[in-house]
Amino acid sequence: MSLIIDTYEEAVPASEKQNNGQSSTTTPSRGRPRNDQSHYKEGHSKCHTHHRVIRSKGHSTLPNIVGPFFLRPNDPICRNLYCASMLALLFPWRDLQDIKAGFNSFETSFISFSEAASQADRDMLASAQYYHDRKVAASTHRESDDKAPDMSNSQDRLAADSVYSDSEDDKFQIELTEADLPAYEESQKNHREELHGLMAIAAARTKKIFGSEHCNWTCRTSGVGVAHGVDYIRLQQWQGKMSEDIATLNDDSALALCDAENAGNITTISDEKLESDIGRDYGVK
Repeated sequence: MSLIIDTYEEAVPASEKQNNGQSSTTTPSRGRPRNDQSHYKEGHSKCHTHHRVIRSKGHSTLPNIVGPFFLRPNDPICRNLYCASMLALLFPWRDLQDIKAGFNSFETSFISFSEAASQADRDMLASAQYYHDRKVAASTHRESDDKAPDMSNSQDRLAADSVYSDSEDDKFQIELTEADLPAYEESQKNHREELHGLMAIAAARTKKIFGSEHCNWTCRTSGVGVAHGVDYIRLQQWQGKMSEDIATLNDDSALALCDAENAGNITTISDEKLESDIGRDYGVK
């Protein structure tokens, strides 16, 4: 595993092939220093064409292991194969005979390796068994669900109801009536937005934008849809009409029609006036 993660294969440059694998560069080069290379053992099929390059420290290369999951260590049928697989994966070796490390069996060699293994190798062994641990836990959970009592029986339901009726949660149960429905609807409102709308209407009435008559505004359509060309034209017309109304209200001739005491004068709204305006029913829903 360390060979695959910490090194990668690279072709030997032509200049090094002419010098029997030695670099022809004698002067130090600019830039980042080259990583160390490790040549294949003499007799390997790539010993003269390729070498292994040791990755820099701190790299984040991860292995991508394809194929079936690793074997279970507690299965006596495949115990010996599991030990040989883990040794081939984590134990450094050149020949297959090196995996046993002088022991008579793969299991004995694996036990000796596990006792002196590094923390990284221990984590790898634990991660290899994660699939089997979760599979056993899921099977146990399904078996416990299958053994749960069937509530379709009337006697089981009555027994369960008697258990829950004796719990302490019964004293917190509240029975709702039709009289509580308005209070519930009121609690679902956003009072901050409602207060903001009432204050905006009160300010508009003070500036003579709205009259004092009762208004009931309702939406002509319900739901949300995609705007089309006609909708954009109506929006532009509405914006133009609003601009004309603003210009008309700001015109001196329009201000002259207002009361003399409020003609073009900006005054502070008193708290009493604001509270009286907000207290009215403006028909906003």
